[in-house]
Amino acid sequence: MRPITSHLLFKIKLILALLLGGMVCNVHSAKLINVGVLDRDYLIVNISDGDVIHQDEANKVEQILRYTPELDTGAALQSVNWTITSATDTNYGASGQIPLSCSRKKKLSGHAEMEWSGNDYRYEYTYEHWIYLQLPSSLQQGATYQLAIGSAVNSDTPTATFTFDQFNSRSEAIHVNLVGYTPDAPHKGADLYYWMGSGGPRNYSSFEGNSVYLYNVSTSVSTPIGVVEYWKQSGRDVGGYNLTASDVWNVDFSNAFSSGTYRLVVEGVGSSQDFKIADDIYQDPFIVSLRGYFYMRIGESNPNNISPPPRTPLYIPGQSPANTTVYLTTMHPYHPDWETFASGDKWDQPNSWSSYEKSATLNTNPNAWQYEHGINACILSQPMISKKSNAGKSSRIPPAKPYSSVSLAPLNPRKRAATSTEQDDTSTDKGDHHHEHNTDYHYYKFRWVWVIDYMHSQSFAW
Repeated sequence: MRPITSHLLFKIKLILALLLGGMVCNVHSAKLINVGVLDRDYLIVNISDGDVIHQDEANKVEQILRYTPELDTGAALQSVNWTITSATDTNYGASGQIPLSCSRKKKLSGHAEMEWSGNDYRYEYTYEHWIYLQLPSSLQQGATYQLAIGSAVNSDTPTATFTFDQFNSRSEAIHVNLVGYTPDAPHKGADLYYWMGSGGPRNYSSFEGNSVYLYNVSTSVSTPIGVVEYWKQSGRDVGGYNLTASDVWNVDFSNAFSSGTYRLVVEGVGSSQDFKIADDIYQDPFIVSLRGYFYMRIGESNPNNISPPPRTPLYIPGQSPANTTVYLTTMHPYHPDWETFASGDKWDQPNSWSSYEKSATLNTNPNAWQYEHGINACILSQPMISKKSNAGKSSRIPPAKPYSSVSLAPLNPRKRAATSTEQDDTSTDKGDHHHEHNTDYHYYKFRWVWVIDYMHSQSFAW
């Protein structure tokens, strides 16, 4: 898979165009982002109709760049508008061949929250397309090809060159754990499947038994590790949704124990994204997750004049703002009324929660912020998370910054704010050296915002 345009150069051009063109800028022709290989029998052509730049979220300054005329979706599905030639594969040659069929998938690529209008913000959207070209002849390992795109498609780039090298051609059909694996993990596996939009699921039954290699990125050495096997029929998954829309094939490489950076290579398909096998593979996800909890907590001051400030006001009972009150309740997810006491999103139904307030003598928690402040101070003091950057690899997601330099948007008063506080009502049983925290379920009530949250009961060794 070969990117058509340098991502950094593209972004620079994009920003310059926006600065010159204002809030909405039209650039001629849909943007050809990438031409890649799904497997030896299918190409993927990625074309964008526009992008959104979030320049100042606090003041709702959003920039929309539209590539017009946009992709002609009808022309994109006509085989005559695509021609593949090759100087190294005689099945295509200089005269070339057209695809057997074309299919398409469309996804949201940008979401801009504009000015307030009526009872909500006005929104702008941009989209990307993936066109799947079924090839008349399988690609040959190591061969180079050129794709010519008909003018009716409205692509800003008329041709693209690509090489099929299964050790370097990244295939979106190979799904590995991008976090990585520990050397002693009892199971290491990857899935093989893909949904092609209007083309339906890719059928990989003819690839069953194909060899799979573990490719060491540092040494360029590939080691046979297994074969493709059929695993599971398409069906419902988490939440009752069909998340793959495809049958799933599997590759087991549990016998890989050596630490390093690798990619899986499936014969006739291509390679996965790079991943690591290492003892500390979960450190970065832990750091990123914990930092997320810290950033999202209510009750932190702004020590370095971050603009916009994170999560303000602080919602300290009786202080910020002065009318902030934390109400304690008896409701929790294991309460016998949990399924029926409120409809819709239970956490956003303050009137339903208020029916379960504790007695009048103990229905508020003025010390809620002290508990949370202590937790935040504990998180901030951890050296492993105070300076380390996010391990995210996506070019579209900027790395997380240390707290001293991160810029967060203020709390939207229409949204529920996430927080965790606890009434410090403790009891000690010295007979069994056990100390329990009696958890109270509570909600915040201030201005027009209600915040509802809870903590599970926990036991700590004394």
